[in-house]
Amino acid sequence: MGGLHPLDYLPAFAFLALVFAIGELFVTRIKSRNILLCGVFLGFAAVLIRAWLLITQRMHFLAPVFEMTVPVLWFIGPMLRAFLEERVAGKEISWRALLLHFLPAFIVILILIPNWLESTPEKIVRIQQVYAGKPSAPGIWIFPLGLAHNIVYMVWALIDLYSEISLDSMKREGVVRASLIFPGLTALGCMVALGAILSGYYSILGLSISIVALNGPMVYIVQRRYPQFFHDLEVVYQREKEKNRYQKTRLAGVDVSDLESRLNRTMVEEQAYQEEALTLPELASRLDITAHQLSEYINHNLNQNFAGFVNRYRVEAACNILIEEPERTVLSVAYDVGFSSKSTFNDAFQRHTGLSPGQYRKKHSN
Repeated sequence: MGGLHPLDYLPAFAFLALVFAIGELFVTRIKSRNILLCGVFLGFAAVLIRAWLLITQRMHFLAPVFEMTVPVLWFIGPMLRAFLEERVAGKEISWRALLLHFLPAFIVILILIPNWLESTPEKIVRIQQVYAGKPSAPGIWIFPLGLAHNIVYMVWALIDLYSEISLDSMKREGVVRASLIFPGLTALGCMVALGAILSGYYSILGLSISIVALNGPMVYIVQRRYPQFFHDLEVVYQREKEKNRYQKTRLAGVDVSDLESRLNRTMVEEQAYQEEALTLPELASRLDITAHQLSEYINHNLNQNFAGFVNRYRVEAACNILIEEPERTVLSVAYDVGFSSKSTFNDAFQRHTGLSPGQYRKKHSN
């Protein structure tokens, strides 16, 4: 098939996925989650290239590697789910358990070995059958089952992670909504492809792979919008998990309105946030409640964790000092409001204001 095809952009998207995969291997300290994410991106790249070759009818030029990448489809779902559980939910990756999830992929490899050993002319015949919309076994059932396999894992991942997150947080937290994009696009693309195969409308397979291909640019866009994407998502998840855990107690026997007033007075008037070593138990003791009750109040009623709660007061105080005392150095301001280092101060300040301390001072200097 000569000339340009509407899907000739797919190799560029596959290259982008390859770049992301390589990037995971150049972090300071490679962890299991980096290996998994590298595998996911490599899998996406392989799927995109294979789809491009088949849909644009160029696969016969690379007939010797026909069906070599089919098992990749069976690895993506388990790897992406394991990555999300480790990175967001904090569940340690068990490679032994993950191997069980890879078992269907290994079975597919065993089934396909005879096909891989075929001669090039034999493979070209089967490629021509795919072009004609009449694929032969075992590909005729391995591919749609692989799509269903991915859909199951994407839905499973969504249920595992987002059953802990309330609808209110979904509406309020942009990072949570953004996190739905990746498993959502993967599941949607697989569903469209599965529908195309089962209905015989192969013409919409291009739409399905385009949906999956969007993962590449969306990763870049989301990382630009949320530089600390996975950290922020983890904070929201753990906060919601804590809120759900404390849901039953509801601060029984505590006057919440009075607690709110006393806590505000302690933080604002007594400026407890200035104490660098301020801890949850110490603050709770000043309020005559238990650390458990204070933790529940901050997590459930204020939708924050303790560190974020204290840092908010510290950053607000720092904002005032930066404007009112322009001769002060950023480091002295950081120490004055209770931070132990400039880097911690800069991270918290950026998270709460969207600006660095220097940028904030410059913006409000007039």
